[in-house]
Amino acid sequence: MADLGNPMHTGKESEQYLNQWVHTSYESYVANNWNTGYNYKNAVQNTGTYYSITNPEQSAKNLASATHSDLNALYDAVFYYPDTFGSDSDVIEITQRVLGKTAKYNMGLVKYVRG
Repeated sequence: MADLGNPMHTGKESEQYLNQWVHTSYESYVANNWNTGYNYKNAVQNTGTYYSITNPEQSAKNLASATHSDLNALYDAVFYYPDTFGSDSDVIEITQRVLGKTAKYNMGLVKYVRG
């Protein structure tokens, strides 16, 4: 479920195959700002609610659909501005939002599995 929270995992397969650096640049950016910088870890830890899951397959599709809507903007920001995308307010907002949404789905999945 967590992988579907990354918009880069929801499409543009051909473009990402030809420009693999876009995907790895974004993932490195998030990793490098997990505990420092934009401290994206907070977007996950400060999520106090979760999505109630009754159908994991549909929930995975819902998460992928939600994050896919940010794919074009995110991909273009990294592709066209590889040296500065990390300080782009849209990239920061997208990253915080998809991490929060992903945390809610993952917490819901844990609740579902535990019964």
